[in-house]
Amino acid sequence: MPPSPTKKTPKKNKSMNLPRKGSLTLQDATVEKSPLGTKTFNLTLGAGDDYDTGKSPRFDNQAGSPDFSAGRRDPKAAAAEQAKLVAEMLGQEVSAGDIAARYEMSDSSDDELDELMAESKAKATDESQDAKFTGDFDWNSQMGPMVETLQKENSTMKVELDKKKQQVKKLGIMLNALEPIPGVDAEKLLSVLDEKGEPVHSDMRDVKIIQLSKKVRNLQFELNKQKNMNKNAEEAILQLDQELEKKQAEIDTLATPQARAAIMKTMVGGIGALENDPNFGTTGGGGGSNRQTKELQKQLDDMRHKFEILKEKNRVLEHKLIQEVGGEGPASEKMSKIMGEGWKGRAQQITLLKTKMKRLEANAKTGGMMESRGSSRSTTAQQRVAANNLRRDVDFKAQQELNEMEKMRQQGVEQLSKAYEEMKDKLERTEKRYASAKVRVGCLEQDNAKMRDGMKVFVGKASNDDKLVDMLKQEAQELRKKLKRNQERETKMQGERETMRGEGKEVELLKAQLSQFKNQNSHQERIINQLRADMHRMRNPGSSNKKAPGPRRTVDAVGLSENERPNVLDRK
Repeated sequence: MPPSPTKKTPKKNKSMNLPRKGSLTLQDATVEKSPLGTKTFNLTLGAGDDYDTGKSPRFDNQAGSPDFSAGRRDPKAAAAEQAKLVAEMLGQEVSAGDIAARYEMSDSSDDELDELMAESKAKATDESQDAKFTGDFDWNSQMGPMVETLQKENSTMKVELDKKKQQVKKLGIMLNALEPIPGVDAEKLLSVLDEKGEPVHSDMRDVKIIQLSKKVRNLQFELNKQKNMNKNAEEAILQLDQELEKKQAEIDTLATPQARAAIMKTMVGGIGALENDPNFGTTGGGGGSNRQTKELQKQLDDMRHKFEILKEKNRVLEHKLIQEVGGEGPASEKMSKIMGEGWKGRAQQITLLKTKMKRLEANAKTGGMMESRGSSRSTTAQQRVAANNLRRDVDFKAQQELNEMEKMRQQGVEQLSKAYEEMKDKLERTEKRYASAKVRVGCLEQDNAKMRDGMKVFVGKASNDDKLVDMLKQEAQELRKKLKRNQERETKMQGERETMRGEGKEVELLKAQLSQFKNQNSHQERIINQLRADMHRMRNPGSSNKKAPGPRRTVDAVGLSENERPNVLDRK
């Protein structure tokens, strides 16, 4: 029979249950460092087919100028796609394996090795079924090359896996930096720009924000560039100083009397005289030392020239820094002045002064009409025309809107303060009610404890009452037996009446005794009923509000009444 073909079960991939997503590529990444020391990461993410992937900018510390028209079809669609991808990556708690499987990566170095081993086992099984092998099987000759190949592939895959993990880690760090800035609506600002990057008709404040953002970005770029140049210049100066010290030491060494004597001997007696001199160790001829001296002198001149160039650059940078900061002094004091809180540069001060001058000029032209709105003042036609022209000014409109926003903010602060005071009063009242409720709960707990103690006493008394009731029941039963005997005796006596007509007095006595027994029986029943009512009231103290009955006859009284009864039988 031909061997049955072996069925290969495909191995489940970790990414089979996960939806395939488009590859997430990094289009632009810049890092900006503010004067306060905080870093700002500017990242642009998107699908691989939506952007031009020919350029892959690397991370650097220089602020780049993002191009809004670089391969983007629709700003809103790109922003929505970017937000969706970031939300998918940040909004789900997935493991590293799921992320690697989603972006067509693997977090395990044994997947392909297991598949290759399964294929090799299946192939070996097929070959063993096709032909029978006789003799000793050499595993080293058969499986050695395959194992070596698999080991090499495994090591290569491990290296690639480490690289992928590092890449995933970097992307995770960058995604954490993609948190939105509070108070900034990115879509609203993107809608201000069209596809060509030109401002369209929109809110004046948004346009101003974009213009100021571009200006700040350019200034930040220039500042970072100047900082890097200054840092490189300082490093180069340090290196040049070190090299200058080395060259100076070499020159000092060559300027010693031994070196001069060796040079003179070389010039007079040649190389042999210098070699025969025990005071000077040589490694070459006199011409070589002269050549070395010339080379060192040339290098020293080059270093001095570079040092002068860097010194001039540093002087220019200090001059620019003085122009921006003002004043004189060491660079550390100037930089500390810049990093201080509330610092304003020359450009910002000039802008503020220009705004103030413009406001004062407008006030002078309009005769104070713009500032004194409520008060009536005499103005000329020229001043009114100037006031009308000023109302059409963009800066004046912006200032008016800012003033209105300030008023609204002040009103909001007042409302919040009022609401805060109301909530504070409400909290105090609530705390007072809580304290009173807490005291009331304590009183109720004390009353409950007292009630429980009383119930325990009532339960203890109920057990004694049960014993008393049992005794009374037993006594009542004995009385019923006596009554029954008396009834039997009465029946006998009725039968004997005919024979005992002459004994009328004795019959009357028997009747009196019978009535006494009946009264005693009814009295015992009343006592039993009264005891039952008392037990019911003890067990249910709030169920009945009736008045307590009068004094009861005790068992001793009953016993006395029994002793006082006439004994008719004894009389007989």
